[in-house]
Amino acid sequence: MALIRGYTITCLALNDVSTLQQEWLGLEQQADNSFFLSWSWLGTWLDAYQPEIEVLRAYSGSDLVALALMVRAEETRFGVLKSMVLRMHQTGRAEQDQIWIEYNGLLTHPEHHEAVTVACLEYLLDDGNHWDELMIGAITESDAELMTRASGLRRNDIWNAPCFGVDLGDIRATGKPYIDTLSRNTRYQIRRSLRRYQKEGEVAIERGSSVEQTIAFFDAAGELHKQRWGTLPGQSGFANPEFVKFHHALITSAWSEGRVEVCRLLVEGEPIAYFYNFVYKNRVYFYLSGIQFNHDHMLKPGLLGHTLCIQRYLERGCDFYDFMGGAERYKASLASQHQHLYKMVLQKDLYKLKLELVGRRVKQSLQSLIGNWTNRGESSN
Repeated sequence: MALIRGYTITCLALNDVSTLQQEWLGLEQQADNSFFLSWSWLGTWLDAYQPEIEVLRAYSGSDLVALALMVRAEETRFGVLKSMVLRMHQTGRAEQDQIWIEYNGLLTHPEHHEAVTVACLEYLLDDGNHWDELMIGAITESDAELMTRASGLRRNDIWNAPCFGVDLGDIRATGKPYIDTLSRNTRYQIRRSLRRYQKEGEVAIERGSSVEQTIAFFDAAGELHKQRWGTLPGQSGFANPEFVKFHHALITSAWSEGRVEVCRLLVEGEPIAYFYNFVYKNRVYFYLSGIQFNHDHMLKPGLLGHTLCIQRYLERGCDFYDFMGGAERYKASLASQHQHLYKMVLQKDLYKLKLELVGRRVKQSLQSLIGNWTNRGESSN
């Protein structure tokens, strides 16, 4: 326990899940958090993977104002370099972290967010040197900068991507349908696709109407997803039993609260696309899709399906449709950039980590050099 910047902070091994659940749900009601920091997501994560966690708690007086779940694990890289890595809401096991948390960070009371985040980082830095690196992702640019400043540590960005989204509140205020807010070219592609599909029969969006049907839709999306992204480790999550197990459990626990949905795009009763979304605090988070592609490039099932889904959420009164992280072209066509996400590592000033950084830079330079020579050879033939 420590008193830092007026906050009482502890980080202790989890010993009572039910108490943690009550604490989390109480703070969640006050917080301005994403679905990924809800108990729906993190409670499922705890139950599915049973990680050995430490609960970071911060109090202002007697009020709990910040929570986070930390996992500490030693990693060996390059066969020799050992590093103790502290992670927030991730296990460090690739097959479990493939569920890919976004908008990560501490769950905080909004009036304390910046101050308590700084205090918690200072507490972790004084944690008896039991870790070498703090890995957090994917978090917003503002939180990444805040944590970097608070820690004073060297920052290494592993991944970053823009976020695109649609402000449904702004569109609702205009009284226009969503499609009318898009560019001329995008509107043309969507309407042309709709007309071509309508020649085959009725086009409709259908939401899974029960837990069982939603899981069936999710599994059907998985078959299409594997066809697109592959069945090897690190490709489609649907090829990973840990990924599937987590989402089956999430749908089972959160569907009745209206927090998870799988919608499918039907043409004359035949499904051609699936869209897996989270709905939380009146915001829609698009997580993944499974789309049946064909050789007719005038058919745009993804663009059409998203357009119909977005219109449906607009009419339901939702505030925002968030495509989340990723620079895919369809996101830029359907939405505007509103945020940037980072997966970062904050590293202590240790010789072994400096040595690793030098090694990585040398490797990147060699790869670039080899690539340049390869390109020269190809261009001369």
